[in-house]
Amino acid sequence: MKPALLASYAVILGLFAAPHIAAEELAPEPKAPAGPPTLQLKHILVPVQSTPGGFTTSLRPLTPILVVPRDFNAPLVCQRAPRVAEALLNYFMKNPAPVDRSRRLDAEAMDQQKRALAAYVNRAIGLNAVSEVYIIEGGKSLSTGVAARLPFAHATGCGPVLEAYEKRVQEFLKE
Repeated sequence: MKPALLASYAVILGLFAAPHIAAEELAPEPKAPAGPPTLQLKHILVPVQSTPGGFTTSLRPLTPILVVPRDFNAPLVCQRAPRVAEALLNYFMKNPAPVDRSRRLDAEAMDQQKRALAAYVNRAIGLNAVSEVYIIEGGKSLSTGVAARLPFAHATGCGPVLEAYEKRVQEFLKE
C-alpha cells in the first residue's frame, strides 16, 4: 500500500513540476551587457619579469582581451589575429610584463599600458579598430569563476564572430 501511495505522489509531483522545468529550459539566455564588444584571443607566451624590476625574464602564457568599440570591426580584427599576437609579442619583447612582489602579473601596471598595447595592435593590423588591450595571466577562459565578474567577462572568441560574419557574407552573395 505504501509503495502505491508514494508512486501516486511522484506522479502528481511530476505533473505539477513538468511545466516549470520546461519553462526554465525555454527561458532566453541572459544577454551580454551593452557596451563595446570585447574579443578574447588565444593565449600567447610572452616575456615577463622574473622579479619586480628585474632584468631577467621568463616566458609565461598571457591571454589578451581586445576592446573593439565598433562591432563591425570585430571580424576584421579576428581575421588578423596572428598579426595581433605578433604585435603583442613584439611589445613585450621590448617591455617585459611587470610583476608584483608575489611574482604575479602586476595588474595596475598592465592597466596603464592598455592604450600603448592597443596602439601596437592597431599599427599591426593597419586599422584603428582596437581601443584597449587587457592582459590576463594564464591561458584562461572568462566564462566561469572569478573571471566571470570582470568588466570584460562577456568576451567572445573569434570563432563565433567569424562564423556570423561568414553567414552575413553568404546571405549577401545570395541576394
